[in-house]
Amino acid sequence: MPPDAKVSSISQAVRELRKKGHHVSHLHIRNIWPLPEGLAALLGSFNSVLVPELNNGQLVKLLRAEYLVDAESLTRVTGRPFRIAGLVQAVEERLQRSAQ
Repeated sequence: MPPDAKVSSISQAVRELRKKGHHVSHLHIRNIWPLPEGLAALLGSFNSVLVPELNNGQLVKLLRAEYLVDAESLTRVTGRPFRIAGLVQAVEERLQRSAQ
């Protein structure tokens, strides 16, 4: 799997969600330590933060601990990349929940 395969599926999912009229964004953090400058302010500017990870959620735990942001984890530990449709569905479910 190419190193940016995960980012590509996330980028594609964001494009599809935007076509459907959802206001979503994505950020690819290349280095997790030290965390990028200004990340706290950036994360704090969003109503919700979803962190897709191909592990057990180490990054989301770090973001919660460092920035006290209410980030939600979307994990997958099967050794296979995220599918675009799965990401779109996960985001739409969370958007629907937050609208209620």
